[in-house]
Amino acid sequence: MKLKYGKEEILLPLEEKHILKILDLKKQKVLPNPQDKLKELLKNPINSPSLSDLIIQKEAKNILIIVNDITRLTPYRLILPPLLEELQQIGVGRENIAFLVATGIHRGNSEEEIKKIFGEDISSTYKFVNHNADDPHLKYLGKLSSGNELWVNPLISRVDFIITTGVIVPHYFAGFSGGRKSILPGISGGKTIEANHFQMAYGIARVVKEVEVILISSLPPAKVRKLFFVPMENLAQALSYVLKRNMGRIFRPISSPRGILWFRR
Repeated sequence: MKLKYGKEEILLPLEEKHILKILDLKKQKVLPNPQDKLKELLKNPINSPSLSDLIIQKEAKNILIIVNDITRLTPYRLILPPLLEELQQIGVGRENIAFLVATGIHRGNSEEEIKKIFGEDISSTYKFVNHNADDPHLKYLGKLSSGNELWVNPLISRVDFIITTGVIVPHYFAGFSGGRKSILPGISGGKTIEANHFQMAYGIARVVKEVEVILISSLPPAKVRKLFFVPMENLAQALSYVLKRNMGRIFRPISSPRGILWFRR
């Protein structure tokens, strides 16, 4: 069995007798021309004005595009050209577009990594800034419904419109990546992220403890409390537009009372 390891693969010796069943993903149809499809979807989202209409309505001049760091593999060379072309068509100059790398509490991307992820043309044309969770000038946006204080990158107060980009992949204990998570933990302060992760970890620890009690004491079936996560519904309202792609399929944006959600087309 081959397992991916960094940029390489390692071979895991596994005897046939130990294989009970092989679980695999269902094959999906890959778009023959994903960039053309993305151009179409940017102009025709579900239940929402187009990206260009939203920017014109807000009279936005300065655009911030939030992108993933190197730990979240995202096909930016595929999805960014149509997005940037759309912005240029409505008169947004290159000098008015900035990229913020949502590192959370990870280290920042190196110049070489930025060039590798985004390509020479984009990385040399636009301004890229790594988020710093320990920035002393973080902007305070108030308290979330969880009680957690929301501190974010100060760049958001210098722009008129925020676009987040990302991929839809499972997270080992926090649902799915992307969307509002581009804000928290993506561009939030260290203390905000720690408090958020602590509540998720506390929920997991609580479930594990209850399961252990059930197993050890052999009590009749007991209810195991569902994992709880920090309510972040008001974070979605901070996002102007979300762009996602996964497994060759492009996801359409729709508006909702809580902000922007995503459904597969």
